[in-house]
Amino acid sequence: MKVAQKNVRVFHIEIDDEAVFLDYFR
Repeated sequence: MKVAQKNVRVFHIEIDDEAVFLDYFR
């Protein structure tokens, strides 16, 4: 989970898209 959270952080900054971020986090 820790690694996933780190990836999500970078992913969110890279894509900078709420829709994709929500879908990925979901």
